[in-house]
Amino acid sequence: MSAPTANKTEAHRRRKKHDARERLQRAAQYNVVIEEEPCESNSGNAKTTIEQVTTFVIPANFSLYRGQSVRVKIVDIGDSHALALAIAVLD
Repeated sequence: MSAPTANKTEAHRRRKKHDARERLQRAAQYNVVIEEEPCESNSGNAKTTIEQVTTFVIPANFSLYRGQSVRVKIVDIGDSHALALAIAVLD
């Protein structure tokens, strides 16, 4: 949870600074390391961080596990997170 602010202008400025849409582009590809394995609380997706943005990784035809290096493609970007598809295993 973020710290309270004195006014809405400061809160807006802080949100824009951390907006995932300002940091990532749809269809861009990244090499990442899986930080959390897929679980039900993440809708069956693994979790990693790209450009300081929490990114949920959809498993493809292969299983994902913590510490695994994979190439992902960004498929959707929200204001505070992104969704990516695992397209290749790099290990």
